[in-house]
Amino acid sequence: MGRRLREPQKLAMPYVATESSPALFLEMRLGKTLVVIRRVIRYVPMDSKLRILIVAPNSALGSWEDELQEENQTDYVFLQGTRTDRLILLQQDHTWNLINKEGWISLPEISETMWDVVVLDESTFIKNPQAKVTKFFLRYFNRVPHKWILTGKPNPQNDLEYWCQMAFIDTRPFGCGSYWDFRATYFERSHYGFNWVPKIGAMTKIKKYLVSRVFALRRKDVGMDVKKIFEKRYLYLNAKMKKIYRTLKKEFLIEVDGTITKQTKYSPVRYSWMRELCNGFVDDSLTPVWDGKFQELEYFLQGELIDEPVVVWFNFNRALRYAVKRLKALDISCESYLGSTPVKKRRKIVKEFRKGKFRVLCIQVATAETGLNLSISDTSIYFSPPVSVQKYEQTQDRILDVDDKTPLLILHLLVKNSIEIHILKLLRQKSFSSSQLLKRLHELMVKDV
Repeated sequence: MGRRLREPQKLAMPYVATESSPALFLEMRLGKTLVVIRRVIRYVPMDSKLRILIVAPNSALGSWEDELQEENQTDYVFLQGTRTDRLILLQQDHTWNLINKEGWISLPEISETMWDVVVLDESTFIKNPQAKVTKFFLRYFNRVPHKWILTGKPNPQNDLEYWCQMAFIDTRPFGCGSYWDFRATYFERSHYGFNWVPKIGAMTKIKKYLVSRVFALRRKDVGMDVKKIFEKRYLYLNAKMKKIYRTLKKEFLIEVDGTITKQTKYSPVRYSWMRELCNGFVDDSLTPVWDGKFQELEYFLQGELIDEPVVVWFNFNRALRYAVKRLKALDISCESYLGSTPVKKRRKIVKEFRKGKFRVLCIQVATAETGLNLSISDTSIYFSPPVSVQKYEQTQDRILDVDDKTPLLILHLLVKNSIEIHILKLLRQKSFSSSQLLKRLHELMVKDV
């Protein structure tokens, strides 16, 4: 235990020392993991030794391993592999047991194990009361003496999302025995009826409970707020792509050289096709018809950002794979990180990136929202914007290093007069859920037609 605690970690320690089941709402890079490890190893076990279960997104498991090794906690295991493999590993009686947030599906036996501690890292994965994962963790772990929830932003879409997370550690959070009771007590339908909003005076009561029960800290509270510089680079589709894009926008179909190749009646499908067109791809081809974004990416990596480590975020695997192919052809060292990348390889890729063994990490947005430390870089390039405020904010913070005050560059490659402009504008408003964002996009698109 040679490492010294940073200031935000010191502030959190008195709270976790007196709270049997803590809720740590610490923003990214404030060091939640080390606080957990330092406190948990001092618990008195129910049996002969401590048994700890860490449930986290795949992208966060590598960080847990790094922190455990730094603290000389070597008795850990990843509950991964086939179902048989997982059962064998579970029965080996390790102190630290790490499993991804979907792992309970293959290994429901974790609910039958006598745990001293269960930690839900990035606990928003149990925010939905109707989700099976939420029901599983709220039902089967009541007898665990020490339960933790960790997240930087517990209410990414709305304040209703507090209840399920707090119910994991409390019997009746906010004085309510169920999510539905919580909603009926504190919320009402909005004027337009699309969502739920707090009743008059409700937020005062909600905040009072949270203040009494939670330890929350933001980076700027401790002088660690790093400036982000947002820049946009606008590109223009060529004549052929413009024609295809306009036809799709108006008629919900893709027409290439007079031939209709795809057709839909669903707006979300149309939006997805339009976004792929903005990347240059038509139909199922693996080669873009227009490569403007790829040229711009190469221009930056060979020019202004030459020799700098850079993270490039992609929403579509086809664009990611093609970008990696082109960058390697230019002798730009890079690696790909996708949903299909095995977990062990993901951890290896991240470690090698942080050690400077390659310069550009091309990564799929959906695979690395949380728990991933890419702070060797201070530049993120969004090949196209995601359609989730939560994904957008969390991926930005992957390159954050709170000990380094260098401003972060967030660069967007955007097609002018396209759906991407609308998406980024809505993302920056930070007030839309994914479904609401798509609804608002539809309204904007109707106006444009």
